[in-house]
Amino acid sequence: MKLGHAAVALAVSLSCAAEPGPEPVEARAKPAEPREPEPLVEDAPAPEEAPSPTPEPPPPAPFDASTLERFDARIVDLHDRAGWAACGVIHSVGAVEVELLDHFDPSSPAPHLVLFVSCPADVPNRAQLYDGAKVQVTLHARAQRWPKPIGDYREDLPRRYVKTVAVIDAG
Repeated sequence: MKLGHAAVALAVSLSCAAEPGPEPVEARAKPAEPREPEPLVEDAPAPEEAPSPTPEPPPPAPFDASTLERFDARIVDLHDRAGWAACGVIHSVGAVEVELLDHFDPSSPAPHLVLFVSCPADVPNRAQLYDGAKVQVTLHARAQRWPKPIGDYREDLPRRYVKTVAVIDAG
């Protein structure tokens, strides 16, 4: 029997070792003290959001004379007007330098073009074609097989071929 008591004592001691013992008094949670109620705080106004910056408009596209079809312009220079002849005599081509009136970027200077006009002596109201006159121009989509006009026009300017030209203000 002594062996039986020893086995029971061993079993009890092993089961006690597996279970944690009582917590020390310092480690036990203290009961929560009653808290004072927090004072009521009115909702603070939301901080004003700074207005989002207005996005800057994209810069204007660079001027492309090849996309023009119809526009208003002011005549800046007529080249070799004395050499203009009616088409029944010879096929003459006149060079007219113009400044676009309805260009797209008002912050930059107006673009200039050299317009090749077939039979400029036959243009209606040709007497009103002079420096400073405002004209409405319609262009051919492609270059034409016209003789190169005589004149002292700027070679660095875009050149286009005129289908129709009408004086809108001779002032």
